[in-house]
Amino acid sequence: MHDTIRLIHAHELASAPCHHDAAITRQLAQYPAQASADDFLWRVSTTDIRQDGPLDAWVDIDRILLVTGDTPLCLTHTEQQRDTRLDYGGRLYFAGETPYRATLPEGPTHTFDLMFRRKQGHGCVDLRTREQQLPLRPGDTILHCLHGRFRASFPAHLGGERLLDTGDTLHITLDYVPFFKLGLTPLTPGARLADARLNLYPGDQR
Repeated sequence: MHDTIRLIHAHELASAPCHHDAAITRQLAQYPAQASADDFLWRVSTTDIRQDGPLDAWVDIDRILLVTGDTPLCLTHTEQQRDTRLDYGGRLYFAGETPYRATLPEGPTHTFDLMFRRKQGHGCVDLRTREQQLPLRPGDTILHCLHGRFRASFPAHLGGERLLDTGDTLHITLDYVPFFKLGLTPLTPGARLADARLNLYPGDQR
């Protein structure tokens, strides 16, 4: 593993259809970087869900889906006929093979999605909206600005401040517990940031 800090601007991200053309996804980061859909170990993306439809199936993949839009998302387990409603900030942990159908009771919405290959890694997702000193840890941290502008403050020897506008992503990779905490400051009203943390199990490290 190599320590890196990379700022990815919104215009660098390519979009692609997903969920049987009912949505548009943008991949923020994955490992390995050049992996295909069949052999990545983890992947982080955003999705704009525009109409009702089934979620894509991902065999041997575990998922965390976080609703980041202001309108809710309803997921129906099509085999058990069980509904789960997720409002802004709601999340669902599930196996990628689970047959879910998405419906939009109040119109299109947005999600932040973390996927990792089963038994090879683990992760978590959170929302950040306030000024704070954010602890970092070994592994990968993906900070994605959902709305507004944030300032991320590193020590001078790591380049100092980075600014994240809507759609920008900060990808931090560390192989040690840093002595500093990352300063996060929202610079606009209502600014929102998604925070994903990822770690590979021993044997699957870089």
